Amino acid sequence: MRIKNSKSQKTWWFPVDEEIRKILIEWIEELLDLGCTGADALFPPDRSLASTKLLERSLRVAIEPCDSDTGVRRAFKRICQAAAIGYYNPHCAKHYLASIRDDFCRTSEQRRAWSQNLGHETETITEAHYRKVSEERQGEIFNDFRQGSSLPIEDLELLVSLHEHELTPGTPDFNRARKLSDECKSRYIYPVAGSGNET
Repeated sequence: MRIKNSKSQKTWWFPVDEEIRKILIEWIEELLDLGCTGADALFPPDRSLASTKLLERSLRVAIEPCDSDTGVRRAFKRICQAAAIGYYNPHCAKHYLASIRDDFCRTSEQRRAWSQNLGHETETITEAHYRKVSEERQGEIFNDFRQGSSLPIEDLELLVSLHEHELTPGTPDFNRARKLSDECKSRYIYPVAGSGNET
């Protein structure tokens, strides 16, 4: 896909709701039925879709993507109106993808790959501009602190691997496991055997 400053990159499909993937596939099938090809823009300008006879020509140049975000913003407005919700701009989709990163990424390498897939040169860009925590989520996090909620299974498995000396020092998994271990030690008090404090 083409990104900012005339650059392009290979982008993989994010692990989002299956319904979204179905909608995209239906859109691609609709474009192909109109006469578009794989060389054409995924979201062509309105003027390119105005005449299907032009699309059906066998010898034509590939349709270029929209040269501004006006068409995409208009589409988002229509979708929001149809769903009877307030307006969400196209950039909200990118914010959403950044917000779910840690639901999937367990290693620093995975987090870097996620950021690159968003078109960010560094993970710092994702963290600084797209990882805002909503007020609702902030409340959930602090409720978890108070309730002492358990760690995700992936983190528990990582801690076991660290305890069993199965991780190579200096690797992203080792560093994450050490950080998790330190956080657990500072957060929980472990009873000492024979101290009479066992629960």
